[in-house]
Amino acid sequence: MGWESDIVALVPILLSSIIASVSASIKFKKFPEQMEVILQSQSLLTHTLNNARNEKQVTDTLTKEYHDALEKLETSIYPDIRRRFLRISHNNLIAIMR
Repeated sequence: MGWESDIVALVPILLSSIIASVSASIKFKKFPEQMEVILQSQSLLTHTLNNARNEKQVTDTLTKEYHDALEKLETSIYPDIRRRFLRISHNNLIAIMR
């Protein structure tokens, strides 16, 4: 079948080099840390919104919790993604005001 050639012997080395470079790239860009921060901020915001649903009135502590959760969420995402979501929320707010 031709599996004894020199090129076939280099395939495992090539594959391991590709895997190592992808792994190094992921580690260099800190994807796991960013994912963890995003999950933590999402959990904090979900908890705060759940507290807001269970309250009869908006209190100062609830407002502070909400602002802290939004701050954590805003700092956890990339600026270009944040800009896109802010534009959508502003358009929704304008539609509600009309």
